[in-house]
Amino acid sequence: RSSDLVAALLLGASGCTLDDLPACDPIEIVAPRSDDASPTVLAYSRGNELFVLDGCDAQGCSERLVTTRDEAPEQLLLTGSGRWLTWVSGSELLRIDLAAPPGTAPITTAIDATQVELIGSLRGGDWIVFRSWAQSSDPTVTPSARSSELFARYVGDDAAFPFDDAAKTIRIDAGEFRVVALGHRNLVVRKSLGEGREALYLVRIAPSFRQDEHGAAQIGETLLLAHGPAFSRVLVVSG
Repeated sequence: RSSDLVAALLLGASGCTLDDLPACDPIEIVAPRSDDASPTVLAYSRGNELFVLDGCDAQGCSERLVTTRDEAPEQLLLTGSGRWLTWVSGSELLRIDLAAPPGTAPITTAIDATQVELIGSLRGGDWIVFRSWAQSSDPTVTPSARSSELFARYVGDDAAFPFDDAAKTIRIDAGEFRVVALGHRNLVVRKSLGEGREALYLVRIAPSFRQDEHGAAQIGETLLLAHGPAFSRVLVVSG
């Protein structure tokens, strides 16, 4: 972070957006490989003003003011499609359609938590992953000292979501899970087993129902992939 950038995340989720990893290195924006203008590639804020970079070509990218808020956002995150910008303010998750006309008001979702941490976005669409800490009546207890949970939340076009509103939020099974990889439709989490060992689990978030016969029944469950010494790298391929 710099003095005037509250947060900056690349389109989709890069490794530096995940749990327990160091801050991102400086980001260099380069021209796309094709002659077509690229979608939104970067989101950042200067105080209470939220900007995106889009329309990148060989001559550079266009800076666009998206909205001005009463307070500076705590975190910013672009979805994998590059269409939706999300941010956290207090215990609220806000989102705005970057394809909407200028002046469109953001959509607000209240979250029953004292602290929310945006972790990343699935690469294939408009699902984000976040961590929340439950409410506590003891003001001396910090969020990091309490148990937390992982959630996936659909933040895209409401008309494009084929299920009821309750299905837009997926709670990952209870446990001390940390995100290690984000794919197009799934994510991989890990759980410490102690003594330098850990287990990896697959979590279905937005399965392809035509190709994944177990997908609908296992959304949000942690399915054991492997266990052993601490893993150094995990990659979810596009399939």
